[in-house]
Parts: sequence; C-alpha cells; structure tokens
Amino acid sequence: MDTRQCIVCKIVKPLTEFYVSKHQAGGYRYECKACAKAHTIATRKVRVQRPTPELPVEKHCPRCHLTLPAEAFSIDLGNASGLRTHCKRCASALALARYYKQPLAPTPPCDECLRLQSERGRTVEVRPVAERFWAFVDTSAGPEACWPWTGGLRKGYGAFGVRKDLVVQAHRFAWELTYGPIPEGLNVLHHCDNPPCCNLHPKHLFVGTFQDNSVDMVLKHRHYQGQFPPGTKRPRTKITREEAQYIRSRKGLETSEALAQQFQIHQRSIQGIWSGLTWKE
Repeated sequence: MDTRQCIVCKIVKPLTEFYVSKHQAGGYRYECKACAKAHTIATRKVRVQRPTPELPVEKHCPRCHLTLPAEAFSIDLGNASGLRTHCKRCASALALARYYKQPLAPTPPCDECLRLQSERGRTVEVRPVAERFWAFVDTSAGPEACWPWTGGLRKGYGAFGVRKDLVVQAHRFAWELTYGPIPEGLNVLHHCDNPPCCNLHPKHLFVGTFQDNSVDMVLKHRHYQGQFPPGTKRPRTKITREEAQYIRSRKGLETSEALAQQFQIHQRSIQGIWSGLTWKE
C-alpha cells in the first residue's frame, strides 16, 4: 500500500488517510485528513463574526419604486441597512437578465429615490478639490526632495479625478493649482526624471516645450544614443558602430559572405549595412 508522510504531524500514513487533490504532486494533499480537519476548526474559531445590523421595518426598492417590508428583501450584511438594494423580485429579474445577457432597460428615479439620494449626499462631507489633491502627495521627504503621488497611476504619471468624468495628470494639476492655467503649447516637465513627482520646486517641475524636454533629455544622456558611448554594443546588436563603418568601407573589396563569417552575423545584415537600411551614418 502506498504511503505518504504528513507535512504537519510528520507521521507516515497510507494514502487513504489523505484527501484527493489533482493540483498537488501524487494526486493527494500534503496534510492528512486529521490535520486538515484540525486546521479548519482552528480557523473557524478565530474568525471574526460581523455584527448583524438592526434591520429596518421597510425599505424602498429603486427599480419597482415600491416601499416594501423587510421580508421582501434578501439579507446583505455588506450593505449599510443589512438588506439588499433591490427587492427579491427585481433582484431575480436582474440576475436572469445578466445570465442570459439580455438588456434590461433602467427605470428612471422617482421622487422617493431622489429624496434618499439627497439624504445620503448630505451625510458625506464635501472637501475642496485642492484638499483632496494634496492628500495624495507625500511631502515628508522635505521641500527639495521628490513629492511622489501616492494615488493611482496612468502611464507612469499620477492620475487625479477632478470629477467623475475628468481625470488629469497629477503634476500638471499641481502646477495649475499653484500658478494658474498652463499656457497653450507648453507642458509641465520633470527635471528630476520622476514622473509621479509633484514638487513645484524648480529642481523638479518646469514649464517648457517638447524641444526643451528633448534638450534636457540629451544633456542628461538619457536618449538612445547617449546611453551607449562609441565602441559599446547596443541591446540586441552583435556589432558596434565602428565595426559597421568598417563593413561599409569594405563594400566592393570583400564579399558579404566573408564579412558575415568574420563578424559572426548573417549575410543579409552585411547587405543591409551596404544598402543603408541599417546602421545609417
């Protein structure tokens, strides 16, 4: 009879004492049935039970626009009221529509729906846009260090939702909050080369054109040519620029096959250098 050692109790037991599992090696679980049951019971004991909220006597359904007793709604402890948003009849219709992928026309809100929405809206404190924005900026490193954006990112830059239908770049919005609108044709650029940074210090953000950004990139050797000094090989290349110039100078003096064997590259690569398709001067 095949046996296996339990990783919990370290006892060698027959395979009949282990649960079957197609996701683990050998087709059986690593812990025996007794240890698995003990772990399940211990986990249930420490699980925190959520308190059951006091259920309302009745609730308004936003779809059928009827105020029904609590028995007409399913229990949902994740909701503030302890009941589901829609009544059982409307919830069943919505579930069937999603299952069969059928469109279900929404019903416009009634006066009671608008009143409830207004009450919920008055319970939420409305904060100014500037206060909401700077709450996502980490300024703990000091006035001259980078102030990273701690919220969501989009293409590496901080993304801030001014309102539901407007999301802007965080560093641009920081500039507009402090200095006003950005002139047309200009962009907010980073001296620190840290896209999430929102520090308005001159060492970090400045206003300029695309050409200013390109010049700043070249001065810092962040462009493609500057990252690879003469004599070094670029990624995914087998020769250097000097070797390509030598191959170009040997056109008509040597065959492409001989040069390909000398530099351990394909013969078509030699012909591409001669025709100017690759390694242009």
